[in-house]
Amino acid sequence: MEDMVWHFTTGQKYVLIQQDGKLKRAAIGVSYPELPILWFSAHKLYEPSALKLLVQARRQATLEELREIGMGVFRYGVPKSSLIPWPELATKARMSRSMTRKLESRAVQMGSDPSDWYGSLEDLPIKDMVIQRMNDEHQWDLI
Repeated sequence: MEDMVWHFTTGQKYVLIQQDGKLKRAAIGVSYPELPILWFSAHKLYEPSALKLLVQARRQATLEELREIGMGVFRYGVPKSSLIPWPELATKARMSRSMTRKLESRAVQMGSDPSDWYGSLEDLPIKDMVIQRMNDEHQWDLI
């Protein structure tokens, strides 16, 4: 099987994605002329930059906290050859150099490796994707 990359999400979002039948690009914080990106990662467990911010605690959630408050953790997989790798992705999305540097810096502080990043500039149907849920042992089970 070809190398896979993953779009990580919570159980709450999983329900909405299943209803929509597609993964949608992230448009929050994107201003013209930048294009929204549908993010994927080659990280094998969970992309650190995808961990949500716990606003009241003013820190990133742990993976265990995210599993609990997010009603589980899921991932959607596609072959990495079907996506645009970072940093080419930033260029094609018309991301400014300053935004690219800021994004990379914050992500590295969170334990991410930008060389793991891939993306699409289009929403993608989920019908042919591999879908997995993280179990209590932090292993991925096929759905």
